[in-house]
Amino acid sequence: KNRATAATGVHEHSSRSHALLVLSVEHRWRDVGDPDSRRVKSQSARLTLVDLAGAETMERSHGGNFDAAGVGTNMGLLVLGRVIHALAAGERVPYRDSTLTRLLQTSLGGNAVTQMLTCVSPSAADADQTWRALQYASSARDVRCAPEVARVREELEHDPMHGDWEDEDTVLNRQAVWIETRGFGDVFARCVGDPSDPLILWVHGSGPKNSSMQWNNIIMDMVRGAQSNGLGLPKRFYHVAIDCPGYGRSPSDRQTVRSYPGAFLTAVVEALGRRSAAAICGSSQGACATFNAALECPKLALALAVCHPVGHAPERYSAIKQPTLLIFDTEDAGHPVSVGRQMRRHLPNNRYFEFTRSRDGDWEVAHMGPELLQLLGANWAQIRGKRHAGRSDPKLPELTRVAGGYRAWSERHGGEWPALGAEE
Repeated sequence: KNRATAATGVHEHSSRSHALLVLSVEHRWRDVGDPDSRRVKSQSARLTLVDLAGAETMERSHGGNFDAAGVGTNMGLLVLGRVIHALAAGERVPYRDSTLTRLLQTSLGGNAVTQMLTCVSPSAADADQTWRALQYASSARDVRCAPEVARVREELEHDPMHGDWEDEDTVLNRQAVWIETRGFGDVFARCVGDPSDPLILWVHGSGPKNSSMQWNNIIMDMVRGAQSNGLGLPKRFYHVAIDCPGYGRSPSDRQTVRSYPGAFLTAVVEALGRRSAAAICGSSQGACATFNAALECPKLALALAVCHPVGHAPERYSAIKQPTLLIFDTEDAGHPVSVGRQMRRHLPNNRYFEFTRSRDGDWEVAHMGPELLQLLGANWAQIRGKRHAGRSDPKLPELTRVAGGYRAWSERHGGEWPALGAEE
């Protein structure tokens, strides 16, 4: 139905092009009694159906005028004829000389059953073209084919759920996914909740073994708080904690989140099928990336939350209008509270907390979730009217695939640091 046609001097409804339909079929099975349930066997075959457009002479078809489509059609047929001749003569085969022959290479190479049907005209006016078409088809008969039975391949199937299982709590739906971002490759993420709910995105710090695992306890605390909140908020959010490129299970360059925070986090949010996140939360270098993304892409996040943040030139943050949660440890020399106090001065809409770990323990683990809910509750009337409030945009596809179930979400991988507040 999508194939274009046009009238020529020879044919009222000329196709003006060649057409190919390729059907690939794979048969996969497991042997009964095989002790390795991942082992599969398979056979593959392919059927290629080709409708070749007829050769065109510029004189008869186009009144002697140049026609690009006609030239393209003839060129494909010319090279196909050369390929057939070379196969019959055992010479070098010029498959790459045209798109048509490159696509037909596996069908013409001699290990497939190949048949050619030729359509000719009964009109005496077309006798010359009929003779040429029959010569063309006759040359194809000189190609000797030796069809091969499809070989049985054996492989270990890569099933991300092998040895894993779905979360027994279908509301929490804790699992792992791969996010297929545009320009930054696959990003591993731990997720909690239903993808149809407002998105909260979590970005870890730059410690050598930091990862999305860092946020597990804080996210679960926030999930419990949201379910019983009386703040006018949704009862559920979709929490996605990512492994930044080069960290945890995500491949690529560790400098990505530092060098391209706005572009990278935008790619993540869009691959999750959204225009914005209800909130983006960061720790340490992830907090710096959160702030920089808010400056570069002001509409990406509707609220911000950071703990142990680092930041450069905090005076720039006066341009950040989103409500922001700030949490600092007064004893953390790597994330000096003096910088936090500057941030509090410059951020126009912030909720600020300091704690002392030697006295207050893991205060941020116990309070970041509830305080973020308070921040969102105080501003939800404004947030819910903006860019779907972090919910899915029907115009954007969700580009994720399964990376694992509850086990992939809950267990440490490859020496990851444990979740904040967890015992070693």
